[in-house]
Amino acid sequence: MTDSLASPSTSGGARTVDPALFRILVDSEMLKAQRLRYSISVICVSAKAVATELSFIDQFRGQLRATDVVAPWPPASLVVLLIDAESGDIPAVMRRITLHLAEGSWWAGGVSYPRATQVADDMLRQAASLMERAIQDPLKHLYLA
Repeated sequence: MTDSLASPSTSGGARTVDPALFRILVDSEMLKAQRLRYSISVICVSAKAVATELSFIDQFRGQLRATDVVAPWPPASLVVLLIDAESGDIPAVMRRITLHLAEGSWWAGGVSYPRATQVADDMLRQAASLMERAIQDPLKHLYLA
């Protein structure tokens, strides 16, 4: 078991976990959201890094709630799980977490449950696909499902 899997970072803002744990958390949170009838969102973010990967993720993590989760996620720079957040909330979250980045240096794709999908793997694939679409579009930084 890796250190990041065994002890996710929780000091200030969202928790940082490794990609394997992130995938498990998306699946688990989706099941809970079905039962309790709330929304979750996943955002894949590609950004031009200004520092090491860890401090880059920490910059994003610090702008999120303690209930949210962040992980490195190739080919994206990172992926975010937002608890109790709908697709309409994603643009405001992206404005907040990308404030420190230069214009044109980030792209993202966001998907929400239950609006776009009912399966965790599909949610992650859709968010990554939408991020790739944003990277190809010189005018739009954020695509939502």
